[in-house]
Amino acid sequence: MVRIPEMPPDETFPQLQVVTSLEPMREILQQDLPRFAHGELEIDRLKIKRFQYRPRKRCSICYQIEVVPPGGGEPEVQLMFGLLDGKGRARQRYEHERERISFVPPLVPAIHYLDELDMVLWGFPNDPQMKRLHELFDPELFEVAMEPYLAALAPAGTPCFESLETRIAKYVPASRCVLEHKIWSNPERTGEPVIHVYSKTYEDSRGAAIFDVMNQLWDSEARSSGTLAMPEALFYDDGLQTLFTRPVLGEHAKEQLGELDFVDLAPKIGQLLASIHTSGLSGLPFWPVEETVADVRKAHVFVGSSIAPARERMASIVEKVESGVSCTEGLPSVPLHGAFRLSQILHLDGRLVLLDFDGLHVGNPIGDVGSLAAHLFYLSAKGQLTRDQARKAIGSFCDAYREATPWDLPEDALRWYTAAELAGKHAKKIVKRAKKNSDQKIEDLLGLAENVLDGKEPLG
Repeated sequence: MVRIPEMPPDETFPQLQVVTSLEPMREILQQDLPRFAHGELEIDRLKIKRFQYRPRKRCSICYQIEVVPPGGGEPEVQLMFGLLDGKGRARQRYEHERERISFVPPLVPAIHYLDELDMVLWGFPNDPQMKRLHELFDPELFEVAMEPYLAALAPAGTPCFESLETRIAKYVPASRCVLEHKIWSNPERTGEPVIHVYSKTYEDSRGAAIFDVMNQLWDSEARSSGTLAMPEALFYDDGLQTLFTRPVLGEHAKEQLGELDFVDLAPKIGQLLASIHTSGLSGLPFWPVEETVADVRKAHVFVGSSIAPARERMASIVEKVESGVSCTEGLPSVPLHGAFRLSQILHLDGRLVLLDFDGLHVGNPIGDVGSLAAHLFYLSAKGQLTRDQARKAIGSFCDAYREATPWDLPEDALRWYTAAELAGKHAKKIVKRAKKNSDQKIEDLLGLAENVLDGKEPLG
């Protein structure tokens, strides 16, 4: 559950305090949603699962509603995605879309407009961008969609679709949704499912290119030798804009921070990253260093407009990043992961499995190394690792990466990319997700970025 602190005033969104306060929002939904307003259904509890906020521009919230069914019993869970539009188009959007949505969830409306908050709500699996997501929950529609791919799903023979169980693994409204599907050949769901797959639906057609990249990696020497472990991509359905993969067991490394020794695990993480960088993937877009500089400049405007005390320090970091670009030169352009962090890695009995391949591109290899270093520092800033643990893990990770790659790992380039990531992405994230004590966290994070740039913070 996301915990949102008291929000600062925003003249574009005067309703911001209400939509981020659980009890007032629960009361509004209870009084306004059909079936709830008449007492047929009751909201037992409300949670916020995801929150993104761009001051004066946009605010999106994913609510989890726990509903007491008629006659009592265990609460049933329903997601609703709420959107505040900084341009005042919420009602217009509601009127435009309500005639185009055909799937109605069992507990809430497919789409709803809260007049007093000027807010549109979609009842999951309805989504403003993923229009056919509901088909992956309907047994009959799912069977129809899977028919062309049965040979890949069940090579032993055509299975009988008697029972479908679909679970949400990750949902980012209006962007992507990961689901786990299990199919049994008997309605009682006894024994092992005859089909077990994961699906990832996107808001656009980029899944086709991701499917191609995953196939290249699956056929790579790194994967066949065991250096790279990853899910097998089965097929991509263009109509559903959905990629299907085989399941992989394990637990996210980020969720095991209190259990694992990351100093010991870091060398394996370094080797895993090196396997991507040396894979020779083709067909990837190029990410020039100028884009990294642009991200830091954008973060300066974004963070500075929200947290005034950070403007001067952000300006200093931008100046140092701009003047230090030359330290990134002289290294080869290689395939990069683009979002290399612990949440993208599964851990199972000492074995690491890389999960997400959405952001692969070509660029400076130190970009990924600095991204992981910044991620570990960010975890220490949140109190999930100590600063000493982060430093040691970064040192161990970098040592293993150096041994596994044919190029050097210049410290000045590593410091540049690490600081750029801290200021350009993590500082911005604190504002967008309305982290508690945002002002202090931004100050601490930017101070760390400055120390990294100036060589005052040990990287190992």
